[in-house]
Amino acid sequence: QFVSSQHGEDLIVPQTYFAMFPPATRIVFGCSAVNFLGMESKPEFHVIHTAPTPVPMTVIAGPTEIITNREEDVVVRTFVQVVSEVFDQLVDEDSCPDVEWKWTVTCASDRCRDEIVSLPNSVITSKADLFIPAFTLDFNTQYMLRIELSYVDESGRTLPSSEFLSLTILPFKVDIEVPGGTQIVSLSDSIRLQSRLISQQQELEDRVNFRWACRKSSGYLCQKLDNDFLILPDTSSYDIPPNSLPPGDYVFSVIGTF
Repeated sequence: QFVSSQHGEDLIVPQTYFAMFPPATRIVFGCSAVNFLGMESKPEFHVIHTAPTPVPMTVIAGPTEIITNREEDVVVRTFVQVVSEVFDQLVDEDSCPDVEWKWTVTCASDRCRDEIVSLPNSVITSKADLFIPAFTLDFNTQYMLRIELSYVDESGRTLPSSEFLSLTILPFKVDIEVPGGTQIVSLSDSIRLQSRLISQQQELEDRVNFRWACRKSSGYLCQKLDNDFLILPDTSSYDIPPNSLPPGDYVFSVIGTF
């Protein structure tokens, strides 16, 4: 009752509270805020592991949910946390706990749910920190990252501790550069239309379709000197032949689809 009735920024949990739970229990405390308009924030969670004896546990440094783009690296840092009594004992004995780490990445999207993701050999999954280079994971996919810490105590028992992190790779978004900008040309000059993906997406060039459109500054579709409408091919670059368009102001736009 004392714990559940608290509504401030800080939560005080007395030591006797954990006596109500059996050993090796994972307790999740959730917190959300409500403003004066009644709008509730996204909840944040704090996890506590109870054990029959004080053992080191792994803690994720930072948020437990990451939303990022495929062209960005994913870096997750963790640290080992122990109760003060165990830390003092380690300092007195000048020893270090015998711990091992293991990262597992599992797909959480419907199309591949619960499938373990095979990571390249360059991704080290046996360290406290995890580094996944850009372009390793798929677009528009949610993953569950699990870090497991195994601790061997004095009697040789292996006591595990684990944490989870949600990782979402956003859908693909085409980012196009159009070199040149505004052009001023004569009737006898060709008009060069050119576009390209930004450098971070160059590897996807063959999988992107480009579609050009042309309108006059008045908003009407572009017509050639022979009164036919201007039709542009679906390509990243194109040269409009000389003597195709009558004098005027034209606006060209391009859309990329993946």
